Amino acid sequence: MAPTFDNKKYPIPVPTLCPQCRQRRRLAFRNDWCLYKRKSDKSGKEILSIFSPDKPYKVYGLHEWWADDWEATQYGREYDFNRDFFQQWKELQMVVPRLALYVDEASENCDFCNQITMSKDCYMAFGSTSNERCYYGSRMNYSKDCMDCLFAMKSEGCYQCVDVFSCYNLRYGQNCSNCADSWFLYNCRGCQDCLFCLNLQNKSHCIFNEQYTKEEYEKKKAELRLYLWSNIEKYRQQFAEWVKKFPHRFAQLIGTENVTGDNVENAKDCRAVFDGNNLENVSYAMFVNDTRDSRDVNYACDGTEWNYEVCTTGVSASHVLFSLDIWPNVANLYYCDSCSNGTRDCFGCIGLRGKQYCILNKQYSKEEYEKLVGKIIEQMTMAGEWGEFFPIGLSPFGYNESLGDDFMPMTKEGASKIGANWLDKDYGLKYDGPFYEPHEDVRKYNPAFATATAGKASEEIDKALQGIIKCEVTGRPFRLISQEVRFCIRHGVPLPRVIPRQRHQDRLAMRNKRVLYSRQCMCEEKGSGNKDQGSSGGCTHEGRCGNHFETTFTPAGAKAMAGEAGVKVYCEQCYQKLIL
Repeated sequence: MAPTFDNKKYPIPVPTLCPQCRQRRRLAFRNDWCLYKRKSDKSGKEILSIFSPDKPYKVYGLHEWWADDWEATQYGREYDFNRDFFQQWKELQMVVPRLALYVDEASENCDFCNQITMSKDCYMAFGSTSNERCYYGSRMNYSKDCMDCLFAMKSEGCYQCVDVFSCYNLRYGQNCSNCADSWFLYNCRGCQDCLFCLNLQNKSHCIFNEQYTKEEYEKKKAELRLYLWSNIEKYRQQFAEWVKKFPHRFAQLIGTENVTGDNVENAKDCRAVFDGNNLENVSYAMFVNDTRDSRDVNYACDGTEWNYEVCTTGVSASHVLFSLDIWPNVANLYYCDSCSNGTRDCFGCIGLRGKQYCILNKQYSKEEYEKLVGKIIEQMTMAGEWGEFFPIGLSPFGYNESLGDDFMPMTKEGASKIGANWLDKDYGLKYDGPFYEPHEDVRKYNPAFATATAGKASEEIDKALQGIIKCEVTGRPFRLISQEVRFCIRHGVPLPRVIPRQRHQDRLAMRNKRVLYSRQCMCEEKGSGNKDQGSSGGCTHEGRCGNHFETTFTPAGAKAMAGEAGVKVYCEQCYQKLIL
């Protein structure tokens, strides 16, 4: 990874922070969910942006930023060897226009989204690609008609699901694949028409893992009255407690070899990787796809390689170091931000498109560039800057706006101790009037079930859309949108009573924190004596199991990080014996 300039190699020093603190620092530079109205610094028009109105940066709307009537090199400046690099980079950061939202031009009718590509008719969808009619979710890919989901891949008609793959009409599912027309499933495969089940494969008409006939199943399902909000909240709590009574697989690792982490598929020789697939030789990473030979990266995809300390990169990005929001077809970039479209061989630049041999956005010849970069690195090495990601205080977001707060939350005081920013002002909806109370029975709004005429039912829908609801958790006001009201009616689920951001936080809390602990298999059955299977967690003992593995489940007796303390955790082989 160490770069060479002017025939001299510049080693990268050993990190000064642990992997968790490096992760926190990178996540602090990305804001997905917090959207604000503000004025464009180019046209003066009101735009939607990830930068709150009080931010001092220049912000352009999507089409304004990508227009050809301005050029980021116009903000270029000479490097001053009498001052630190990061100080000069911050000054550049204050003047180069920022992109209001990351929505690619291949997306249609996705104005209220961020970090989204190749999608259509989506609303409040974040960090996602190739979706249609998906709302209020994150990491939804290649999916249709899904709402309130976290990690829904190639799925359709799913609601309040976490980590689901190729599922259809699944409500309140987690760690499931190829399941359909079911409610409240955990770690099921190929199940259809099931309720409150876990660890099942290729089953149908089961309730709490007990088999029923089709007629019995339909009768019991009707008795549950799943269209009532009060019932759903009760069932969610009951199912969560029931799931805790059963052993859990130590990690979701599918088709992996020599891999530690969780929710990883088709990977080899990876360490501490979370939420990724098609990987080789990747370490300390989150949300990575189609990536190899990289370390300390977040949000990397589509043919990235040889990257280090990067947040958000993709589409043939190679040898990108200490940078953020770098894509596509970029290479050999160092300490750059928002550089795209074939930019390569640049140092300390912001907002460049298709440029080469630039330093602090100023154009140089190849020979000038190589000599000057070498001198800058030597100065940065003396100052302790070279080899470190941007200081957390240079993030354009408050820590409470960033993904750091999603995955590694902390108080304002804690953020201040590490030098992070904080957003104090609340730019949310202000409301002092009476609140609208959604009817508990969603069927009331559906002309197919309502006793009223279709016209009156439509009036009820209009009333729901006009009213402001008080969040039952935070007390904050929020509105419903027509898409979600009609989604709930179509799928027979109650109208939301909790603000979207809190629903997102609740889904995050359903997953373990992205921290690994060394543990032993808790299976009390005799093992098979098979050869150690490495990262797959195979049982290796003739007596009681006790196989060692790394897992995100908190060790017994340690401070609970996701409410999972006390859950039995099994290695892969012992766990497979439980699958029905």
